[in-house]
Order: sequence, then structure tokens, then C-alpha cells
Amino acid sequence: MTRNELYAALSDGLGIPVAYLKFTAPQKLPFAVWGIPSETSYYSDNNAAMRIFDGWLELYTAAADFELQGKVEAVLSATGRPWSKTNEVYLDDEKMFMTIWNFQLF
Repeated sequence: MTRNELYAALSDGLGIPVAYLKFTAPQKLPFAVWGIPSETSYYSDNNAAMRIFDGWLELYTAAADFELQGKVEAVLSATGRPWSKTNEVYLDDEKMFMTIWNFQLF
């Protein structure tokens, strides 16, 4: 799955605003932001044999939304690649919940 395919899957599958790294304008809850900050290439016979992209996704909601979290996990599972839910916190200053997943794309 490419980055563009993942973006389309997130946009279609979640039914909420989704942006790569940041939005250009403030958003109403819920919304999601994602990024791919690192990439590793593995070589064989002096050629790049595989590239692994390490990404993250942050979901912001007004209340704990387990149905929406399930949709995120369904999209990530559809990639066929590893993912993990790494954090779920209430941001008191922002008055919102944030749930974070890490994932890999090959």
C-alpha cells in the first residue's frame, strides 16, 4: 500500500477529516492526523530489495470513541502490515482525547 492509497483508505474508511501531518485550518472534532517520519531500505545484491515506512496516526475525539477506533484499526489491518495502539490520553488543556497508533508500510 502506498501513501496515497493509505490516505484514501483513511479518508474513506473513517468518514472524518484526515490530514497528512497537519491541517491548514482548525478542525472540529473528531479528526485524524498521520505521518511517515522514517523509512528504512534493505539491500540485496547492491539493489534496494525492500523499503519499510514507519508511520503514526493520531485520532482526536471529544469523548472516547471505540467505534471510530475500531474503524482506524480496520483500515490499518487492511494494509496487511504490523500496527500497534501505543497511547490513549485525555488532553486536559485541549479538552479532547488523543489515541495514537504506530504502523509500518512495506
